[in-house]
Amino acid sequence: MENGEKKLQPLTKYNEQQLDVSYWNERWEMSETGWDTGFASPSITNYLSQYPNKEAAILIPGCGNAYEAEYLLLNGFTNITLIDIAPKAVEGLQAKFENQEGIRILCEDFFLHQGTYDLVIEQTFFCAIDPEKRNSYSNKMPPY
Repeated sequence: MENGEKKLQPLTKYNEQQLDVSYWNERWEMSETGWDTGFASPSITNYLSQYPNKEAAILIPGCGNAYEAEYLLLNGFTNITLIDIAPKAVEGLQAKFENQEGIRILCEDFFLHQGTYDLVIEQTFFCAIDPEKRNSYSNKMPPY
């Protein structure tokens, strides 16, 4: 490549193996979290501001810093489950929400998680998973 340009690498089978616990935990360890906006997504908070059931079971997979969970708690929601596969991310969440009622934090693989939810919200999880798992993601979503 000329002028220091980098060639974009397609997501191949070789690259997809990176999208695992080690890959995501390393991103957190190295503070390589460019997807983190630093605040709850306005489109999600706008939707949640009109959501009537404050006791709804809400899941946030691939929650990262869980800004949406902060919003939910501040707005009276009482049944929030956060899942992230990266132990370093979960460590930060446990400190952030220490002794906070109404929130459960799990370090596990979303695709192995068992649970029933009224609502699933997320901002970047779908685009961060292995594209071959996207049908599995859709199949795990609650019917509406």
